[in-house]
Amino acid sequence: MVVQWLQDRGHWDELKTKPQARRQGGFVGVDVLLFLLLFFATGVHRSLKRFGQWTTPYRKELAGLGGRKAFATPSSVSRYLSAIQFADVRALTQWLLVEACDATALLQHPAVATYDTEGVAWHVFDWDGTSTALRHRALPLGDDLPEPVRRSAQTGSAGYTGRKRGEIRFMRATLQHAGTGLWLDAVLSPERSDTAASLPSALDAIETTCRKAGLARDRVVLRTDGCGGNVPFITACRKRQTPFLVRSAHYGLLEEPAITEALHQATWYEVPSSGSGPTRLAAELGDVLLQPSKNTTTDEGERFEPVCVRVVVSRFAAAQKSGAGVVIDGWQYELYATDLPTQAWPAAEIVELYYGRCGQENRFAQEDRELELDRIFSYNLPGQELATVVALFLWNWRTTVGFAENPPPPKRPTRVARHAVVAEPLLDVVDRVVTQYTADAPAPGMASSDSPASVAPPTLTSPADGGTPSASEPSTPSLEQSLPTLLNQLPWDEITAGLEPNWERAETPGALRCPAGALLPVRAVTAPRHGRAPRVKFLASLSSCRSCSPQLRCIDAVATGSAKNVTRAIAPALADALHPLLTNKEAKRARRDSDRGQHLSSQTASSINAAPSPLIARNDHRRAGPFAIVPPLLLPAQLRRLAKDALKSLDVRIEIVTPPREPRHPALANSVAERQHRRLTWQQRHARNALDPGASVSIYIIGDVALVKRHLPDAQVSCLAA
Repeated sequence: MVVQWLQDRGHWDELKTKPQARRQGGFVGVDVLLFLLLFFATGVHRSLKRFGQWTTPYRKELAGLGGRKAFATPSSVSRYLSAIQFADVRALTQWLLVEACDATALLQHPAVATYDTEGVAWHVFDWDGTSTALRHRALPLGDDLPEPVRRSAQTGSAGYTGRKRGEIRFMRATLQHAGTGLWLDAVLSPERSDTAASLPSALDAIETTCRKAGLARDRVVLRTDGCGGNVPFITACRKRQTPFLVRSAHYGLLEEPAITEALHQATWYEVPSSGSGPTRLAAELGDVLLQPSKNTTTDEGERFEPVCVRVVVSRFAAAQKSGAGVVIDGWQYELYATDLPTQAWPAAEIVELYYGRCGQENRFAQEDRELELDRIFSYNLPGQELATVVALFLWNWRTTVGFAENPPPPKRPTRVARHAVVAEPLLDVVDRVVTQYTADAPAPGMASSDSPASVAPPTLTSPADGGTPSASEPSTPSLEQSLPTLLNQLPWDEITAGLEPNWERAETPGALRCPAGALLPVRAVTAPRHGRAPRVKFLASLSSCRSCSPQLRCIDAVATGSAKNVTRAIAPALADALHPLLTNKEAKRARRDSDRGQHLSSQTASSINAAPSPLIARNDHRRAGPFAIVPPLLLPAQLRRLAKDALKSLDVRIEIVTPPREPRHPALANSVAERQHRRLTWQQRHARNALDPGASVSIYIIGDVALVKRHLPDAQVSCLAA
């Protein structure tokens, strides 16, 4: 049915010229596309080989369906996927996913848009990357065996072992329309850092989709996670005039005095949610100047200019860090950068809109379940990308067919009044509480090491004049007096004795120094497991390890971005004493500043005030729109189910009659060019397996005649009643 649908709309003839892999002999791109389309359409075979075996009795008929003489074999498909290049695949991707899908009516339906507080419709595009990991099993070695060769050596870059990880991994950056679930772009790359290089392709897909479906360019939003919260991403979106919403990792802003003061004065609103996660509060920070990284440059080698962007802050109560963000004084903060208008998208609605991207994570799972894309089709990454794009096209095609089969009524969703919930003033101020702990007796408000910690909150009084609130705090000894004393009690002789030469105890209290000069302070104490003693962990900072290549004596991974770490067993009593001090927020902050060489005590007030503030302007507290935002209400999975249920009721019968051909003598060439083995043109390559012009192909579709005519109005097929 899908092949007939493409032929009916004239796409099949255009598809013949799209993938042009440079290889000698064999099948051409349209033959491989026909094989892959039918492979994914069946949905019951896990390997190309098994599908080829199952289709052996019908190879002539399946080839005739696409106007070809012979149907490709699994081995020929594998060879083609191994020969194709990225440029060949990407010339096909957006045409197949956007142009050939005929999704204009679906994209223009009111149920696929997101509506802001002013009732204006927006189209949200989710861009995200997924990682596929490959495990390397041990290979047998021997003098009588040839050197082993891993087929996946060039598939990706070095990964790291661990839960759901492998020695090799590659990334896939995918663009999806949030309201329809249509996949619009997919780019594979061997490096995680290459995800940013695929951004121009995603922006091209957005422009193509808007042009084809008639969507307003200023009413689309590109939504992504922290991979887009940087100056290069924001700069690229603005050059292409594409609004964006990203999570930012510029958490150093929260230490700026002007921003700290702005957050104390801000009005915090409760973020509407489904109730499945923590209750978040959101506040408008204003226009902030984001600085680019020192190591980030443009394609011309120039440094990026700083960008001024609207920043929204969210927070929720957290005893320890969970997910993205940073924990400060019992609150986990997250930052969001956007250029959406403040009045249409207030702070709480910005956070609500951002977390709507979790729907794409569910679609990744649906994709694996329906198309089985979590497997390897080719160890040549462009070949893997081609198979992925064909499968995603089938997903889009089923969605559009289901929509055409039973389109929802074209009416706008019912709007409800916006109800902004202002957080209690008491929640706006949290004082730092440092609890006292000794190895013999826990401090008041802290449980022993055998039970979960429970800290009693201090009594807070919020003054009316906006001054510093008062709080009843427990009296505590200085952390600087207790932590160094315990660190000196570590068994340093045993720790250094088990290390390689040139490792030593550093002059900094509680730290090791590696042969390369990197400092490894004590970072944590791990709990005893399986009857073993607790262990103390020394961990270097990432910046101190960037100049070194990964070494097994330092770390147990080969991925870039890993830091040296050393663990050693210590006495349980000493571990119990160290653990609460190492997890204390004040102690962590003090050690972090020490590692970075930030001697804040030596700075004068004048030098601090002289530093320019990144906060450019506070946004005016405008009155937001009267409506609550409405996310898309369409159910794309239901549309795909409608399509599959409708199409599985049809039976297809194919009859091919070919005229007799005069047998060719094997010792004679047809032409001088053939005898000289000249290179064939693309047209000659395609014609080599084309069906004879005198052949007749009759396709009989048995089932609901109205159903067939609804989707194939101009197809030259015969419809028979069931």
